[in-house]
Amino acid sequence: MNADDKFQQLWRSRKTAPAPDIKALLEKAAKVKGAVKRKLILSYVLLIATIFWACYIVAMSRPKMITTWIGVALAIMAILLYLASSAGLIKQLFAKGQEEVPVQEYLQNMLQIREKQRYLQRGILNAYFILLFSGLALYMIEYTSHLSITTTLMIYGAVTVWGLINWFYFRKKAIAKQEQSLGAVISKLEAVIADTKD
Repeated sequence: MNADDKFQQLWRSRKTAPAPDIKALLEKAAKVKGAVKRKLILSYVLLIATIFWACYIVAMSRPKMITTWIGVALAIMAILLYLASSAGLIKQLFAKGQEEVPVQEYLQNMLQIREKQRYLQRGILNAYFILLFSGLALYMIEYTSHLSITTTLMIYGAVTVWGLINWFYFRKKAIAKQEQSLGAVISKLEAVIADTKD
């Protein structure tokens, strides 16, 4: 037996992984898409409620310092920025008739969703946090100005620690989880398309 014969025998004896069931894969993709929808809807509801709550608090407390008004305006701007920026993702997630498209088009749709999600997570979320925490810091000036310096520093320190934990732990954990679930579906869809081309 020469080397070519051994190679041919080895090639014929190789085990190929079974192709994933397309129907089950599309169902999993629909579940991932549904989870993204639910999370985005929940964030919309909570952010809109936060705007109303902030307006109510300002109306009831009637702040006297301009920094408080600017702080509230920055926080509301942060929320509106996120809501406006995620409108494209919402529109794409709720588009009709995407379940009956070929696998190639479904893959393109999932890739577009992932790109829009990355844009929100990496670009818009940065601006959101900067505006939100700047607004919060300015808002707190009026209410901490009559406290002792130690208490004021403790309050600002606690808010800063809370912000850093959100930024470096919860945000990164949420992004990684979303990337993993969406990435798994996309890679399986790509494998199905590659198998059909062979």
